[in-house]
Formats: sequence, C-alpha cells, structure tokens
Amino acid sequence: MAPPNTGRFLSISIIVILEFKIRLLSGIVQMIIPFVDNTFQRMMRFNYSLLKNLILKFKTMKKYIITATLFLFSILSISAQSKKDAQVSKLYQNYIAIKSALASDDADKTSKAAAEFIKTASAVDYKLVSEGNLNILRKDATVISDARNITAQRETFSNLSENMIALTKEFKLSEKPVFVQYCPMADSSWLSDEKQIANPYYGKSMLSCGSVKSEIN
Repeated sequence: MAPPNTGRFLSISIIVILEFKIRLLSGIVQMIIPFVDNTFQRMMRFNYSLLKNLILKFKTMKKYIITATLFLFSILSISAQSKKDAQVSKLYQNYIAIKSALASDDADKTSKAAAEFIKTASAVDYKLVSEGNLNILRKDATVISDARNITAQRETFSNLSENMIALTKEFKLSEKPVFVQYCPMADSSWLSDEKQIANPYYGKSMLSCGSVKSEIN
C-alpha cells in the first residue's frame, strides 16, 4: 500500500513538468516569431521588388509596342498615299498633254491625248477617287476625244479643267509646283506645269493671254 502523500506528490510533479514544457514551448515560440517575422518581411520586400521590376518592364515593353505599331501604321499610310498620288499624278500628266495640244491648235493630237486620259481615269481605283468624280472626268474627256473641232474641244476643256482643279484640293498631283492659270477673254482657268502662259483656249492667236491665279506646291 502506497503512502498517503504519494498521489499528491505525483500530481505536483506532473503539474511542474507541464508548466516547464509550457514555458519551454513559449520560449521557443518567442524565439521563432522574430525569425518568421523577419523572413516574412524579406519575402514581402523581395516580392514587391520583383513586382515593381515586372511593372517597369511591362511599361517599357508597352511603350515599344505602341511605338512600333504607330511606325508600322505610318508606313502603311504613306504607302497608300503614294499609291493614290501616283494614279492621280498620271491623270494630271495626261491632262497636261491635252492642254499642250490645244495650245498648239492641234485637234488630232488633242483627241489622242484625251483618249489616254480616259484610259488612265478608268484604271483609277474607286476607293481612291469616287466613281462619280471619275465618271465626270471621263465624260468631259470623251467629248474632247470624239470631237474633231478644236473649238468644241476647248469648250469642254474648260469643264475638265474646273474638275481637275477641284482634284488638286484632295491630292498631290505633282512633285513640282502646279500653276492655276486664268484667261479673262475665255473666262476660264486651267492647270499648268510651268509658270509661263501657254493659253489652251486661243492657241497661237493669243498664246500669252492670261495670268497665274495661284500656285499649288
């Protein structure tokens, strides 16, 4: 039979051991908490720095992408504009041939030049110049081409010139200056690739009659 105080002694011993273990665990926890806290803070700093670098790289990449896109768009726009200018430039050259033939009083040459104008106008893309405008130009050129009388050719040339002058407001017809010239006797204008007057409405009879109204560069 165990002494009466044995159970009490065992209980006290267990309590003491448990208290020791609790204090030991508490001490360990107190030691671990700063370490965990420092580790967490370092991780947060690392992640923030990494995130910041990623954001900076993304912004830089985005800037390059936008720049490249704008550059490509600019090239495509210039290419499309060059194509557009080339077609109307040829139309302008055909027009100048008509003007020069009229100034030389040559009805046959005028008719052939007008026929070339019609071919060029028929090849112009409707997306560049509206079908309605091209039809008007072709109609005037057809009248000039079919006419064998230079007086009739000159009358229609006045309409053709007005429509070509309107075209200069939308397109660059030539790398060189384009001159808008006017004859008060005919009360009509025309386009010329040179400043010197060569009147298509009166030809050799009044070749120098007229003046430069404006210059288009």
